[in-house]
Amino acid sequence: MVSCLKQIGYFLILAFLLTLALTGSHVRAASEEFISYPAVNPVKIDGKFTAASEWNDTAQVPLSYGTQGVVGYFASKYDSQFIYFVWDFVADNKVFHGNSTIVYPDQVCLWFDISNDRTDRPGENDYNVCVMNTGSGSTGVQVYLSRGTGSDWSSWSETTEFSSRSLLTASPNSDKPHLVYEFRMPVTFANIKSHMRDYGVGFATEVWDGNTRVNAYLPSNISYDSPRTWATLTFSSIAIPEFFSQPVLVSSLILLLAVVAIYKHRDT
Repeated sequence: MVSCLKQIGYFLILAFLLTLALTGSHVRAASEEFISYPAVNPVKIDGKFTAASEWNDTAQVPLSYGTQGVVGYFASKYDSQFIYFVWDFVADNKVFHGNSTIVYPDQVCLWFDISNDRTDRPGENDYNVCVMNTGSGSTGVQVYLSRGTGSDWSSWSETTEFSSRSLLTASPNSDKPHLVYEFRMPVTFANIKSHMRDYGVGFATEVWDGNTRVNAYLPSNISYDSPRTWATLTFSSIAIPEFFSQPVLVSSLILLLAVVAIYKHRDT
Protein backbone atom coordinates (compact mmCIF):
# COMPACT_ATOMS: atom_id res chain seq x y z
CA MET A 1 0.00 0.00 0.00
CA VAL A 2 2.81 2.43 0.93
CA SER A 3 4.53 1.67 -2.38
CA CYS A 4 1.35 2.36 -4.31
CA LEU A 5 0.79 5.67 -2.48
CA LYS A 6 4.32 6.69 -3.31
CA GLN A 7 3.68 5.97 -6.98
CA ILE A 8 0.53 8.11 -6.90
CA GLY A 9 2.49 10.89 -5.15
CA TYR A 10 5.18 10.80 -7.83
CA PHE A 11 2.44 10.92 -10.48
CA LEU A 12 0.90 14.04 -8.91
CA ILE A 13 4.28 15.76 -8.70
CA LEU A 14 4.94 14.94 -12.35
CA ALA A 15 1.50 16.29 -13.29
CA PHE A 16 2.20 19.53 -11.42
CA LEU A 17 5.59 20.03 -13.07
CA LEU A 18 4.16 19.25 -16.50
CA THR A 19 1.37 21.77 -15.88
CA LEU A 20 3.94 24.47 -15.14
CA ALA A 21 5.93 23.58 -18.25
CA LEU A 22 2.89 23.63 -20.52
CA THR A 23 1.64 26.91 -19.08
CA GLY A 24 5.07 28.39 -19.70
CA SER A 25 4.89 27.38 -23.36
CA HIS A 26 1.97 29.75 -23.89
CA VAL A 27 3.01 32.79 -21.83
CA ARG A 28 6.75 33.04 -21.43
CA ALA A 29 8.80 35.19 -19.08
CA ALA A 30 10.63 38.09 -20.68
CA SER A 31 14.21 37.19 -21.59
CA GLU A 32 17.10 38.26 -23.80
CA GLU A 33 15.79 36.01 -26.56
CA PHE A 34 12.34 36.06 -28.08
CA ILE A 35 11.03 33.35 -30.39
CA SER A 36 8.92 33.69 -33.51
CA TYR A 37 7.15 30.40 -34.27
CA PRO A 38 5.88 28.99 -37.58
CA ALA A 39 2.32 30.15 -38.13
CA VAL A 40 -0.30 27.42 -37.89
CA ASN A 41 -3.36 29.64 -37.60
CA PRO A 42 -3.92 32.35 -40.24
CA VAL A 43 -3.51 36.01 -39.30
CA LYS A 44 -5.84 38.74 -40.47
CA ILE A 45 -4.34 42.20 -39.97
CA ASP A 46 -7.45 43.84 -38.55
CA GLY A 47 -6.25 45.09 -35.15
CA LYS A 48 -8.07 42.48 -33.11
CA PHE A 49 -8.10 38.79 -32.24
CA THR A 50 -10.24 37.76 -35.22
CA ALA A 51 -10.64 34.39 -33.51
CA ALA A 52 -9.61 33.45 -29.98
CA SER A 53 -7.16 30.97 -31.50
CA GLU A 54 -5.54 33.44 -33.91
CA TRP A 55 -2.42 33.88 -31.77
CA ASN A 56 -2.41 30.72 -29.64
CA ASP A 57 0.15 29.05 -31.92
CA THR A 58 2.94 31.21 -30.56
CA ALA A 59 4.30 32.32 -27.17
CA GLN A 60 3.06 35.53 -25.56
CA VAL A 61 5.66 37.57 -23.68
CA PRO A 62 4.44 39.88 -20.89
CA LEU A 63 5.20 43.61 -21.11
CA SER A 64 5.71 45.24 -17.71
CA TYR A 65 5.90 48.83 -16.51
CA GLY A 66 7.27 49.68 -13.06
CA THR A 67 4.99 49.03 -10.10
CA GLN A 68 2.03 48.75 -12.45
CA GLY A 69 3.25 45.29 -13.42
CA VAL A 70 2.05 43.59 -16.60
CA VAL A 71 0.44 46.08 -18.99
CA GLY A 72 0.25 43.89 -22.09
CA TYR A 73 1.56 40.98 -24.12
CA PHE A 74 3.72 40.65 -27.22
CA ALA A 75 4.00 37.74 -29.67
CA SER A 76 5.39 36.93 -33.11
CA LYS A 77 5.08 34.20 -35.73
CA TYR A 78 5.95 33.80 -39.39
CA ASP A 79 5.35 31.97 -42.64
CA SER A 80 7.09 31.85 -46.02
CA GLN A 81 6.02 35.39 -46.90
CA PHE A 82 5.63 37.44 -43.73
CA ILE A 83 6.63 37.93 -40.11
CA TYR A 84 3.63 38.77 -37.93
CA PHE A 85 3.55 40.69 -34.65
CA VAL A 86 0.83 41.43 -32.11
CA TRP A 87 0.76 43.70 -29.07
CA ASP A 88 -2.18 43.13 -26.72
CA PHE A 89 -1.95 46.38 -24.75
CA VAL A 90 -4.48 45.54 -22.03
CA ALA A 91 -3.65 48.62 -19.91
CA ASP A 92 -4.37 51.13 -22.70
CA ASN A 93 -8.15 51.60 -22.71
CA LYS A 94 -8.41 54.96 -24.48
CA VAL A 95 -7.15 55.99 -27.92
CA PHE A 96 -4.83 59.01 -27.90
CA HIS A 97 -3.92 60.71 -31.17
CA GLY A 98 -1.49 63.26 -29.70
CA ASN A 99 -1.92 66.96 -28.94
CA SER A 100 0.10 70.16 -28.58
CA THR A 101 1.47 69.05 -25.20
CA ILE A 102 2.17 65.37 -25.92
CA VAL A 103 3.23 65.09 -29.55
CA TYR A 104 3.46 61.32 -29.85
CA PRO A 105 0.18 59.40 -30.17
CA ASP A 106 -0.42 55.87 -28.89
CA GLN A 107 2.05 53.64 -30.69
CA VAL A 108 4.16 50.52 -30.82
CA CYS A 109 7.74 50.44 -32.10
CA LEU A 110 10.19 47.77 -33.22
CA TRP A 111 13.95 47.88 -33.65
CA PHE A 112 15.83 45.44 -35.86
CA ASP A 113 19.56 44.77 -36.04
CA ILE A 114 19.42 42.67 -39.21
CA SER A 115 22.98 41.30 -39.05
CA ASN A 116 22.85 41.10 -35.23
CA ASP A 117 26.31 42.64 -34.95
CA ARG A 118 25.40 44.54 -31.75
CA THR A 119 27.18 47.81 -32.44
CA ASP A 120 27.22 50.71 -30.00
CA ARG A 121 25.40 53.04 -32.39
CA PRO A 122 22.72 52.35 -35.05
CA GLY A 123 24.33 51.32 -38.35
CA GLU A 124 22.97 50.97 -41.86
CA ASN A 125 21.65 47.47 -41.12
CA ASP A 126 19.60 48.74 -38.16
CA TYR A 127 15.97 49.78 -38.55
CA ASN A 128 13.30 51.40 -36.40
CA VAL A 129 9.62 50.91 -37.32
CA CYS A 130 6.80 52.66 -35.45
CA VAL A 131 3.06 52.12 -35.82
CA MET A 132 1.36 55.34 -34.71
CA ASN A 133 -2.30 55.50 -33.80
CA THR A 134 -2.96 58.82 -35.55
CA GLY A 135 -6.55 58.14 -36.57
CA SER A 136 -5.63 58.90 -40.19
CA GLY A 137 -6.36 56.94 -43.34
CA SER A 138 -8.45 53.83 -43.79
CA THR A 139 -6.68 51.85 -41.04
CA GLY A 140 -6.37 54.60 -38.40
CA VAL A 141 -2.62 54.06 -38.11
CA GLN A 142 0.44 55.34 -39.92
CA VAL A 143 3.70 53.41 -40.13
CA TYR A 144 7.04 55.21 -40.04
CA LEU A 145 10.50 53.85 -40.84
CA SER A 146 13.95 55.06 -39.81
CA ARG A 147 17.39 53.64 -40.61
CA GLY A 148 20.70 53.85 -38.81
CA THR A 149 23.37 56.16 -40.18
CA GLY A 150 26.36 54.81 -38.26
CA SER A 151 26.03 57.36 -35.47
CA ASP A 152 22.31 58.13 -35.17
CA TRP A 153 18.92 57.51 -36.77
CA SER A 154 17.70 59.04 -40.01
CA SER A 155 14.49 61.05 -39.94
CA TRP A 156 11.27 59.05 -39.89
CA SER A 157 9.53 58.64 -43.22
CA GLU A 158 6.05 57.22 -43.69
CA THR A 159 6.01 53.86 -45.46
CA THR A 160 3.39 51.56 -47.00
CA GLU A 161 5.78 48.60 -47.15
CA PHE A 162 4.14 47.04 -44.09
CA SER A 163 0.55 46.27 -43.10
CA SER A 164 -0.77 47.26 -39.69
CA ARG A 165 -3.99 47.96 -37.82
CA SER A 166 -5.05 48.89 -34.29
CA LEU A 167 -8.46 48.77 -32.64
CA LEU A 168 -10.00 49.30 -29.22
CA THR A 169 -11.32 45.81 -28.54
CA ALA A 170 -11.48 42.89 -26.11
CA SER A 171 -9.07 39.95 -26.35
CA PRO A 172 -8.42 36.54 -24.74
CA ASN A 173 -6.28 38.37 -22.17
CA SER A 174 -8.94 40.90 -21.14
CA ASP A 175 -12.67 41.21 -21.78
CA LYS A 176 -12.48 45.01 -21.35
CA PRO A 177 -11.90 47.15 -24.47
CA HIS A 178 -8.23 48.07 -24.93
CA LEU A 179 -5.79 48.67 -27.76
CA VAL A 180 -4.60 45.74 -29.84
CA TYR A 181 -1.98 46.25 -32.57
CA GLU A 182 -1.24 43.82 -35.40
CA PHE A 183 1.66 44.22 -37.81
CA ARG A 184 2.94 42.31 -40.84
CA MET A 185 6.44 42.57 -42.32
CA PRO A 186 7.53 40.93 -45.59
CA VAL A 187 10.44 38.50 -45.16
CA THR A 188 12.04 40.31 -48.11
CA PHE A 189 12.46 43.47 -46.02
CA ALA A 190 16.17 44.28 -45.62
CA ASN A 191 16.91 40.68 -46.63
CA ILE A 192 15.79 39.54 -43.19
CA LYS A 193 14.87 36.12 -44.62
CA SER A 194 18.55 35.20 -45.04
CA HIS A 195 19.09 35.62 -41.28
CA MET A 196 16.02 33.75 -40.07
CA ARG A 197 17.73 30.35 -40.11
CA ASP A 198 21.02 31.57 -38.67
CA TYR A 199 21.28 33.24 -35.28
CA GLY A 200 18.24 35.46 -35.63
CA VAL A 201 18.24 39.25 -35.67
CA GLY A 202 18.82 41.88 -33.02
CA PHE A 203 15.46 43.01 -31.73
CA ALA A 204 13.62 45.27 -29.30
CA THR A 205 10.07 46.59 -29.01
CA GLU A 206 8.03 49.18 -27.12
CA VAL A 207 4.41 50.05 -26.39
CA TRP A 208 3.46 53.65 -25.56
CA ASP A 209 0.23 55.00 -24.05
CA GLY A 210 0.01 58.75 -24.65
CA ASN A 211 -2.79 59.23 -22.10
CA THR A 212 -0.94 57.78 -19.12
CA ARG A 213 2.59 58.06 -20.54
CA VAL A 214 3.17 54.39 -19.86
CA ASN A 215 5.88 52.91 -22.04
CA ALA A 216 7.02 49.31 -21.68
CA TYR A 217 10.08 47.88 -23.44
CA LEU A 218 11.32 44.42 -24.34
CA PRO A 219 13.94 43.90 -23.14
CA SER A 220 13.22 46.24 -20.24
CA ASN A 221 16.68 47.83 -19.99
CA ILE A 222 17.32 48.77 -23.62
CA SER A 223 18.74 51.93 -25.08
CA TYR A 224 17.09 52.29 -28.49
CA ASP A 225 20.19 54.15 -29.75
CA SER A 226 22.46 51.22 -28.87
CA PRO A 227 21.84 47.88 -30.66
CA ARG A 228 24.18 46.08 -28.28
CA THR A 229 21.52 46.47 -25.54
CA TRP A 230 18.79 44.80 -27.60
CA ALA A 231 17.64 41.19 -27.42
CA THR A 232 17.59 38.58 -30.21
CA LEU A 233 14.57 37.46 -32.19
CA THR A 234 15.04 33.86 -33.29
CA PHE A 235 12.85 31.85 -35.64
CA SER A 236 11.91 28.37 -34.51
CA SER A 237 11.57 25.70 -37.19
CA ILE A 238 9.14 23.78 -34.98
CA ALA A 239 5.54 24.89 -34.50
CA ILE A 240 3.87 24.81 -31.11
CA PRO A 241 1.37 21.89 -31.24
CA GLU A 242 -2.16 23.26 -30.81
CA PHE A 243 -2.97 20.68 -28.13
CA PHE A 244 -0.08 21.85 -25.98
CA SER A 245 -0.97 25.52 -26.50
CA GLN A 246 -4.00 24.84 -24.26
CA PRO A 247 -2.22 24.23 -20.92
CA VAL A 248 -5.40 24.34 -18.84
CA LEU A 249 -6.95 21.53 -20.90
CA VAL A 250 -3.83 19.38 -20.77
CA SER A 251 -3.23 19.85 -17.04
CA SER A 252 -6.91 19.14 -16.29
CA LEU A 253 -6.68 15.82 -18.12
CA ILE A 254 -3.51 14.90 -16.23
CA LEU A 255 -5.07 15.72 -12.85
CA LEU A 256 -8.20 13.79 -13.80
CA LEU A 257 -6.09 10.72 -14.49
CA ALA A 258 -4.44 11.18 -11.09
CA VAL A 259 -7.81 11.30 -9.34
CA VAL A 260 -8.95 8.15 -11.18
CA ALA A 261 -5.76 6.39 -10.06
CA ILE A 262 -6.41 7.34 -6.43
CA TYR A 263 -9.99 6.07 -6.46
CA LYS A 264 -8.90 2.83 -8.14
CA HIS A 265 -6.39 2.33 -5.33
CA ARG A 266 -9.07 2.97 -2.69
CA ASP A 267 -11.36 0.41 -4.30
CA THR A 268 -8.64 -2.23 -4.10
